[in-house]
Amino acid sequence: MAILALPDTKHALVVDEDVDIFDPVQVEWARTFRVQADKDVIIIGGAQAKHVDPSVRPWELASGQLPLTAKMGIDATIPEGIPPMYYERIKHVWVDDVKIEDYE
Repeated sequence: MAILALPDTKHALVVDEDVDIFDPVQVEWARTFRVQADKDVIIIGGAQAKHVDPSVRPWELASGQLPLTAKMGIDATIPEGIPPMYYERIKHVWVDDVKIEDYE
C-alpha cells in the first residue's frame, strides 16, 4: 500500500525473496503461479495521479483540479501458512540433457 500511495506508481507487484526481481521471466512465473485474482489483486479507485499520465485525460480537468486514477496491487507471494514446497518451480527432467548445438 505504501508504494501505491506514490503518485508515480499505478501498479505494484510483490514477490517472495526466491524470485529474482531483475528477471522478468521469474516475475511472470510468480504472477502466473502464485496469484489468484479474486484473493491477491487489489484495486484502489480515486487515487492521486500525475498530469503526465494520458489515461487520466488531463486536458479535461478543470484548472487546478488534481487528476485521479485507479491503482492495482498484486500479491504474488506464497500465502501465509502454506508450505513453500507446494510452490517450488518444476524442473523438466531432460532440460539439461538437450543442447541446441547437437541439432544444428
